[in-house]
Amino acid sequence: MMPILLSWPFPLYAYPLFLGFAWGIAYTYSLVVAQEMGIDAFKFKIYSLGLFASTWIGAKIFFWIFSAEINATVIKSINFWMGGGFVFFGGLVFGTIFTMVHNHYFKLINVEMAARLLPGLCLGHAVGRVGCFLAGCCFGRKLDTPLRIFEHELDKHPVQFYEIFVLVALFFYLRTVLKKSGAPKMQIILTYFMAYAGFRFFIEFMRADTIRGVYGPFSSSQWVSLVIVLVSTVLFVQNRYWRASKLV
Repeated sequence: MMPILLSWPFPLYAYPLFLGFAWGIAYTYSLVVAQEMGIDAFKFKIYSLGLFASTWIGAKIFFWIFSAEINATVIKSINFWMGGGFVFFGGLVFGTIFTMVHNHYFKLINVEMAARLLPGLCLGHAVGRVGCFLAGCCFGRKLDTPLRIFEHELDKHPVQFYEIFVLVALFFYLRTVLKKSGAPKMQIILTYFMAYAGFRFFIEFMRADTIRGVYGPFSSSQWVSLVIVLVSTVLFVQNRYWRASKLV
């Protein structure tokens, strides 16, 4: 862990720095894709600002709802909204809703464009997890194998690096399938949702941070993962059936 990378001439905190890197990388990748798709740069930048705001708010709201250590009065504090404490699924859900609503009115981010933006999301997400590791958050359970890392005075699962590996693998997978002509874009999007949520459900068993809350046998993220996998699977099957019926 290295929550503070530099202490002079001013403290440089790892988490916000890598959060900025994550957004910067995802945005730069997405801007290149938008240019390749012939989307107006100014309109895409406006969309990106709205996406940034909606995902930030969503990540914060999910953190507030599910956190076992956050009470209702905290949301009135500017420090809560501007400081650390995010839930990725909150950002993903709010960002997805914003994109759907935005496309309904402005017809900018269609299914094909949304699919082509996903590799950038995976890459940015992976970089963000580096910040989690350096900050010491999202840590794993105790582990006594050579894979362990030393965190919070214990040897633990390197869950942040497990996730980084999977996200980078998803990045290359999505890049590969998107290059295939005629690849069903909606199914690619749903595959991302199923793959990440499915992985997240299982990796949560190795995580030891309980600040996001545990409800019954599962953590809050596992419950959200189950919902995402279920909904995505149903939509995937429906989309595949619809595509097959169109070929008959």
